[in-house]
Order: sequence, then structure tokens, then C-alpha cells
Amino acid sequence: MTFIRSTLINVPCSNCLIRHKNRGCSGKLIQGVLIGVLVVTVIFNVLFIIDNRKRFRNSFANSNENIDENINLEETNNKEGVLPSSKDEGSSSLKASSRNTIKQFGSRFISKINWRDSWAFISQKKNHWLAEGHEPSPSIDQWGPPIVVQAIFELSEKDKECDWGNDDTVERRKLFCNKYEGYGTVCSCSSPAPINLKGALLSNSHMEQVPIAVIAANRPHYLFRMLRGLLTTPGVDPKMVTVYIDGFFDEPSAVAELFQVSVVEHTPICSKNCRISQVWCPTCGVSSIKLSASDEDEVESLLICSSMNICGYNLFHNFNSE
Repeated sequence: MTFIRSTLINVPCSNCLIRHKNRGCSGKLIQGVLIGVLVVTVIFNVLFIIDNRKRFRNSFANSNENIDENINLEETNNKEGVLPSSKDEGSSSLKASSRNTIKQFGSRFISKINWRDSWAFISQKKNHWLAEGHEPSPSIDQWGPPIVVQAIFELSEKDKECDWGNDDTVERRKLFCNKYEGYGTVCSCSSPAPINLKGALLSNSHMEQVPIAVIAANRPHYLFRMLRGLLTTPGVDPKMVTVYIDGFFDEPSAVAELFQVSVVEHTPICSKNCRISQVWCPTCGVSSIKLSASDEDEVESLLICSSMNICGYNLFHNFNSE
């Protein structure tokens, strides 16, 4: 079951729209549209067991982006439940395209949500409506009343393994897909996305001899999208790519290993905003630069990328021309 909710930081449980039986709840919308994703498991009479590896959150202050670009609901599988909700204010930056995405899951009220309305919706992909609640805000300076929604899910038998064959690539895919999901068609049984990626050769280029350091944190989906673009860029050799993770996190490491690129985890040199700045600003990744220098003593050039940005063709073309 996948929960999509507008939460970020801890607030008193009395102010929460969605509560957890034992853990309470967390979050408030800072500004704009905030959607968080976490995967939970239903086990008989125990309400939820939260899998922190699946926690996903995004905040857009002045957003020109939309849900289906940042949290791809298409990446949920057909047996997952989806629960979007609105906490505080989530309508002002919610674009028509984002509303349409949620409407495809069967929502009956998404087009009616206005300023500070309360809303919660339970669906199963796709267009399998289970429950929904909507309470309008009585005035511009008040929030909508609390909502309680309930739904019953039928438990399904464990899925059969996909028949992908039997080779090293398949084993890597199985190892990854047995633990993680939400990565598009990587784990599709019928047409799995390729994971052995390598860009075309560039004529008169020395890029294949240039080490590439990718600085990452615990944002595995960002890392996945970045590596997928990086490894298909002309002139990039996967053997020259190393992912440096600022901390010790299983899922980002698994993403790197899925694409057969080297991965190094190291103890963070700082915390909170300092760690975030290391990811947003590749030149701030001092520890990664030192590690790369020690690994490649004779390297004359080093390209550093952030997992939260795209190192694309133009960057490599400019780098190669210098």
C-alpha cells in the first residue's frame, strides 16, 4: 500500500489529518505543494508497518512542476493502494495536469479541492476507487474539518517471479526487484527496462578516460534518474563512474549496483543543511574529491556531478572541448 500525503515535519497529532495507530503522525505543509510518499504493509490486525526506505518527500515553494513529473504515480504497481491527502494548504500550486493524474486513479473530488480544504482519497491502481472524503474550508482563514476515510483491501497471494532468464544481468535485476519497487519498468515482467547502459562513443574524445564522481545522499529515485541519463550520454564509460554516498543507505547503494557502477559510502562530514548543500553543490563535496583523488593518482581531470542534477550531453560536450 502506498500512502501519498502532504507531510514534512513533526506536528502535534491532534492537528493531523491522517493518524497512525501506534506512531501518531507527522507533517505540515510549508508552502506550495508538498507530497510525500511512503510504502506501508498491512499485517492482519496491525494497522501499518512503515518502511522508511520508501519514504519520499518533495517540497515546491514556487512550483512550476507537477505531481506526475516528480512523484510518478505510474511507477506504483497495479496491486498497490494509493492514498493522496491534503494537509494545511495543497491546492494553490496543484496544476490541472496533477489533478488529472489523481483523477485517473478514480478521485471524485480532486477537481473540487480549493484553498485549505480537507481531502483524503484511497484508491488502488488504476481507477479502482475505494473511499474518499472532502470537507470544504468554511472561510479563507480556516481549515476544513477533519476527515476519516476507511477502506478494505483484499490480501493477494505472493506474486510469482518474472521469467527473465538466467544470467548476471537477470540476477542483478532480481536482487534489486526483490527488495525495491517504484522504479518504472525496471521490474516489469513483460518488457523490463535495460540496466546495462552505455552511451555511444564520441569521435576524437578523451571523455572515456575521465573519472566521474556522482555525489549522492538518501534520495535513491533522484540517483536512479540521474544515472539512467548519465550512463546513456555519449562518451560515458560506466566503469569510470563512481557514486559517493554521503552516509550509509542501502537503497541508493542498490541503485548504483543495479547499473554496475562503483559505489563508496563514507561518514558524513556534517549534518542537516550542510549535508543537503553537498548534494546540491557538487563542488562542495570535499570528501568525494579527496576520495577520487586517492583512487586515481594519475588523473588529470575529474568530473563531479550531483545526483539531484542531470549531467547531460551539453555538459560533456563542453567538458570535452576544453
